[in-house]
Amino acid sequence: MMNTRRAAMDRPIKNISNRIKGRLVFRVVLGILTAMLTMGIVLLLLAYSWFSHSLYDVYKGNLERVVSNASVWFDDGELEDIIREGADSEAYREMQAELINYCKWQDLIYISIIMPSADYTQETFYFDVVYNADIEQYEPFSTHPLHDQSYINAYKRIYEEGSYQETVTKSSRESDSPYMTIIVPIFEEYNDETENLEVAAVLQIRDSIDEMESLHTEFRQRAMAATLLLSILTAFLYWLFLHHDVLQPIQVIADETDRFSADNEPAETKLSEKIYADNEIGSLAASIDEMEEQIEQHLTDVRKLTIARNKAETELELGAQIQSAALPAKKESIAARPEIEIASYIRPAREVGGDFFDYFLVDDDHLALLIADVSDKGVPAALFMMGCKMTLKTVAEPGRKPSEILGDVNNRLCREKIGDMFVTVWLGILQLSTGRLITANGGHEYPVIRQGGGAFRLVRDPHGLVLGGMGDMVYKDFELQLQPGDTLFVYTDGVPEASSREKELMGLDRTLQALNVTPEGRPDELIANVIDAIDTFVDGEPQFDDITMLCVSWRGPAGERTEDTCHRQKTSAESY
Repeated sequence: MMNTRRAAMDRPIKNISNRIKGRLVFRVVLGILTAMLTMGIVLLLLAYSWFSHSLYDVYKGNLERVVSNASVWFDDGELEDIIREGADSEAYREMQAELINYCKWQDLIYISIIMPSADYTQETFYFDVVYNADIEQYEPFSTHPLHDQSYINAYKRIYEEGSYQETVTKSSRESDSPYMTIIVPIFEEYNDETENLEVAAVLQIRDSIDEMESLHTEFRQRAMAATLLLSILTAFLYWLFLHHDVLQPIQVIADETDRFSADNEPAETKLSEKIYADNEIGSLAASIDEMEEQIEQHLTDVRKLTIARNKAETELELGAQIQSAALPAKKESIAARPEIEIASYIRPAREVGGDFFDYFLVDDDHLALLIADVSDKGVPAALFMMGCKMTLKTVAEPGRKPSEILGDVNNRLCREKIGDMFVTVWLGILQLSTGRLITANGGHEYPVIRQGGGAFRLVRDPHGLVLGGMGDMVYKDFELQLQPGDTLFVYTDGVPEASSREKELMGLDRTLQALNVTPEGRPDELIANVIDAIDTFVDGEPQFDDITMLCVSWRGPAGERTEDTCHRQKTSAESY
């Protein structure tokens, strides 16, 4: 509907544009001034290009000298001797200390001695020294997969084409922390029987180019300022020339458009009768007269669009009611059980979200715990969510394992698939009398648990494919034995992916820190800690995904309960 309205509004504008082309005498002057402005912009672009290349060469030259000084330590086959003696040798520790001191002295990101595999899919790190960067430092002689094509190509040129130096540069558009890496070969000990030196490993040194990026930004800003000043000067000269012949008639046109905007009625005297000009200005006045007539018709179209919008808002409110109905109300049968304590929370990102959770008794001794996230938002997600929830509760029969339940639900969703939506599901069945918890995970977030009075930690349970993605998938069960006082915390991706003003994600580490503020707390207190941590972290930044949490504490068999640990159930929901 909005496209229809925009197309209707564009028709008179296009008519105006077509009529003002061509016949103004002073268009020649405008061409001259435009040419001057264009020349200035071209010169600025050339200057920026020269500046960028020169700055890059300076930074590269400095790093090349750093690499050249470091490569001297591994001449005459010294590296082979160190590798042969192993990481526990005195020679290895001395070399490691030298690299650490050199890395700190030169303020580098890291220095590594690497042997890539023959197919360039893996790297073996003989040395890896990391300084002044939040990246992982690998253990000596550890092997890790290689995915970056830039480094693969660099290794190929060194090992296959005999290159003596390769440079890999990542700008701020390619990496959160821009850097420059220089890679040089380290040759084996010279042998008179061989004509060519063999490459034993490569020396890889990375340095930050944040300062170079800052200089680029500063230069761009100055160039833009210069261009702006030139544009202002050009506009002033052009205004002096056109004021009498163009601007005054245009002012009459502007006054008429202001009047029409306030009254929404065509004028008694048309603009074409006020402006006697046999040129483009006169054509513009005639076009304005035509536009006023068309806008009057458009107002009728807008009223129709408003009615349609109100209908859409009604549909959104209906979807919000659907999601609200999907949330479990307080269940007295579960609240009466002394073995557990449950708290939950949901905050939709829009009027209608795609997250949902539930908990219900499969039989007298087994409690089903469920949390899920539909891949979409809005009314379709709400309807899909209701279908998923009803299907899960239908197939969750006594005696069935969570893996069997997820497999059955997945096949049903695939058979009745609507659009491209799918759902991630975590399902657990807790035996209330023993604390035995069996879970299955369909592409959902890892659960968090606190056991034995310790801290909360992440449980990396086996993951299966999301439900509704592909039929006949097999899911795996995962078992946990809870002890009295153990607490389980499950959530949707809206928790770790909550974004701050700096576009940084909340992450699992901050989530665990929030839980461990008072790890012995009740489920509702633990959820409140996470909510406070999220709100503090995002600092008012609008969220783009639902935030849902479910926390369960097993207090032990009913016979071990005391009155001061009676069960409470809390469910809270916030929507904005």
